[in-house]
Amino acid sequence: MILLAAMGVVLLVFFGEPILKLFDKGPGNQPAQSKSSSAKGIDDSGIRALLTSARPDSIAFTPNIWTNDFFFDRNRIIKSQFRLTGISKSEDGYMAIINDEIMEKGNKMLGFTIARISESEVRLKRNRDRITLELIE
Repeated sequence: MILLAAMGVVLLVFFGEPILKLFDKGPGNQPAQSKSSSAKGIDDSGIRALLTSARPDSIAFTPNIWTNDFFFDRNRIIKSQFRLTGISKSEDGYMAIINDEIMEKGNKMLGFTIARISESEVRLKRNRDRITLELIE
C-alpha cells in the first residue's frame, strides 16, 4: 500500500502539470495546428519533414527484399550471401570454396552447416532452412 502511494506521488511530481493541462478548457491551451496542403486538413508536416530529410540509404526507404507473401522463397536471398567458386575432391572427400574459404562437410558458415558436398553442388542447412549452391562452370 505504501509503495502504491509512493508511486502516485512520483507520478504527480513528474507528470502533474501535463495531466492538469489536459483538463484545462481555456482557449490558450489549445494546440496550434499548422496549415497543410492536405485536402482533409490533416497535418502531414511531420511526414513531409521526414521525407525531405531522409537519406537514400535510410532503412525506411530501401527496397523491401523480404516480402509479406507467406509462400515467398527466402532461399534466393539466403543464397545471395554465399559464393561457391570451386569444388575439389581429395582422399577424405569433397571440399568446397565458399566465399573464398575452404570448407568441408560439417563446417559452419554464416550459421549454416555444410551438409553435403558433391562434384557439382553444396548443400547447406540451418534449422528448417535448406539451400543448394550449384557450381557454375
